[in-house]
Amino acid sequence: MKKDSHPLTAAEEKPKETRVSQWSYTAIDVRDLEILPVQPWHPAVDVYEIEDELIFIMELAGVDPNQIQVSRHGNYLVITGTRKSPIPAGVTKVHRIEIGHGPFERRFRLPSPVQSHVVETRLVGGYFVVTLLKRRV
Repeated sequence: MKKDSHPLTAAEEKPKETRVSQWSYTAIDVRDLEILPVQPWHPAVDVYEIEDELIFIMELAGVDPNQIQVSRHGNYLVITGTRKSPIPAGVTKVHRIEIGHGPFERRFRLPSPVQSHVVETRLVGGYFVVTLLKRRV
């Protein structure tokens, strides 16, 4: 670097690496989306306990209810599914991607014993609610 050059000017002369992540603000061509690394998606979950129930509430707006599976493995509740990409047809350039999509899996250790076959699920206003009846000890 020349003695009289400004450090920012010297840095600007170097070739810049283009890196795009889900939080990027760089406009990219939609055709380039398939080469981007897939970011894991972890929907937010709240877990509540009341006298006779454990209640799991997961943010799943835009997920087809037929794409959600709920299972128990020992003391764990497992919720898996897929949210399809929300990118509308005809888009040619993307300026920001913040909405998570793709497959997800969330596992939760059950804080209390539950009845083995009593599970209620419903999707209401973008929230997937799983209710488990606690086992009387």
